[in-house]
Amino acid sequence: MSDIYYMRKKFGISTSYDYLILAQIPFEVVAPQAPIVALLGEDVDLPCHLSPSMNAEHMELRWFRDTFSPAVLVYWDRKEQEGEQMPEYRGRVTLVKDDITAGHVAVRIHGVKASDEGMYTCSFRAQQVSEEAFMHLKVTASFDVVAPQEPILALVGEDVDLPCHLSPSISAEHMELRWFRDTFSPAVLVYRDGEEQEGEQMPEYRDRVSMVKDDITLGQVAVRIHGVKASDDGTYQCSFTVQQFYEDNFMHLEVAASFDVVAPQEPILALVGEDVDLPCHLSPSISAEHMELRWFWDTFSPAVLVYRDGEEQEGEQMPEYRDRVSMVKDNITVGQVAVRIHGVKASDKGMYQCSFTVQQFYEDNFMHLEVAAIGSDPHISMEVQKSGQVQLKCSSSGWYPKPQVQWRTPKGEVFPSTSESSSPDEEGLYTVTASLAISSILLKSVSCLIQNDHVRLEKEATGQWNQ
Repeated sequence: MSDIYYMRKKFGISTSYDYLILAQIPFEVVAPQAPIVALLGEDVDLPCHLSPSMNAEHMELRWFRDTFSPAVLVYWDRKEQEGEQMPEYRGRVTLVKDDITAGHVAVRIHGVKASDEGMYTCSFRAQQVSEEAFMHLKVTASFDVVAPQEPILALVGEDVDLPCHLSPSISAEHMELRWFRDTFSPAVLVYRDGEEQEGEQMPEYRDRVSMVKDDITLGQVAVRIHGVKASDDGTYQCSFTVQQFYEDNFMHLEVAASFDVVAPQEPILALVGEDVDLPCHLSPSISAEHMELRWFWDTFSPAVLVYRDGEEQEGEQMPEYRDRVSMVKDNITVGQVAVRIHGVKASDKGMYQCSFTVQQFYEDNFMHLEVAAIGSDPHISMEVQKSGQVQLKCSSSGWYPKPQVQWRTPKGEVFPSTSESSSPDEEGLYTVTASLAISSILLKSVSCLIQNDHVRLEKEATGQWNQ
């Protein structure tokens, strides 16, 4: 369309020429892939749009079922053509064309009937170019209201949502929605005619609740209670009403005045170079979405990771953890979170503290991270002396913590090293070297065994010689 606009401005092309230009631009018609669900007696839109986005004002648009004509609705010459319309849709459908200049249109069926269920085709024609797409309309005579089966847990002073949704997924935009407790009216919140009805609201909820309706066209809504009080604890009922249809369901809100932070009691073991999670969760299971969360070592700040206002706070992070940690928050709404350390180092070993803060509430807990590294296969070098002594040297690198070295015969006898040394590299990983002098007359072979007690793994090499 930008090219057409440019040509209009530069060359003074008229509207009729615009249509000729549009006819030469390839386009696709896009329709919903999922079935459109409508309630008997309600209005429903059957939308289509053009890709790329272009003006459809001067095109011929047609929605039809089994036959191209007569049709459900026909639009050309910038108006609806009733003469080509199926009698059963006459006076029951209109064209929604607010965004027709961007190629977005829909047929609105008023007062849906059971016979309206089925496949629909929408087609766009510009001169000899014609494209179409298909959509499926399902008509239902009833619906169910679905509410959480498990109690919803909230902390005093926090915000909490009490959600309900329709099954099948149909629009609740033109329904009356009501959340109430013991009495139908006054209620916690009433939504009707597209807006909240404050006059029907319980005084104790006035200015404390709002409706979450971003997905109301899919039948998904919630009441949000701001600044939960202890008195909000209890059972709530949500109802959906349209014409003669009424359905409701119940949910239970549990309000907690405090919480505990739960962390692993056993040490968490990680291998150098791998990723590891340091998890914490709240008890009772309440949302931590709007809390400040912090994982730290000896000092509260700077920290390993700080989460506040819905995002990680890099400015309060220890330099050695920058770009090495991330927060696992898939289940933050039920109070389950973790810090993930990527590419664990030997220096990450130690005690970690996780804390949760909201308003005047603060709780924390501790966990211990153990780090281990399995080194290289041992290498044995040997030298046989004229005296019959065999000098053996065993070495291996990349261990953490410092490993144990044993010399062992095939029969399981253990010999102490004649000498042993170990030293860490800049990453804290140990290289170990051990020596043994033994008589070649007594033995033909000895094994060097290097063990990491943390992970109960060992590596072994055998030295053999001829007597």
